[in-house]
Amino acid sequence: MYYIDERQLSMFFSLYYFDTAYRNVKNNLINLNKGEKMLVKEFMELRPKNMITIDKDTNILKAMNLLIENRISCLPITDENNKLIGILSDKDIFRAIHKNHDSFINLKVEDLMTKELIVGIKDDDINYIAGIMTKNRIRHVPIIEKDELIGLVSIGDVVKIQMKDMEIENRYLKLYIDGSYPA
Repeated sequence: MYYIDERQLSMFFSLYYFDTAYRNVKNNLINLNKGEKMLVKEFMELRPKNMITIDKDTNILKAMNLLIENRISCLPITDENNKLIGILSDKDIFRAIHKNHDSFINLKVEDLMTKELIVGIKDDDINYIAGIMTKNRIRHVPIIEKDELIGLVSIGDVVKIQMKDMEIENRYLKLYIDGSYPA
């Protein structure tokens, strides 16, 4: 007969409940046995549905206020049909302030926004999005469907997902090495 000490039992239940909650809440973020990775559409189901966007004719000071008040670092610019037409990042504003110390307050979002965008779709793998960000040295990838903005993935989102993946894998490996993996 094999006895499990209190520490092993605690680790098992901790792992079980963590893993069960993680898989349920995260909608099967990663299935380590099958090696499935998270798609953008699965990630988007976890996010709040409201997305902060801005109009191209908005004054740059209002855009700065939106960024600061909402603790975000970019604003997608959409038209009246929610079609993505640009993106404005905090770095775009910093560069404008540096370049035009005195006259930047007269600028509109349209003057600073990036118009040639790199975008993703719902069926993209999060790791693919991470690669796009790294290759192009960008921190945000708008997600579109039929030219309509449906989401936004940030580098912070990618890091959080990858950290969760590693956390679960580490827990399984530690239990396996310890000999207490319930299999």
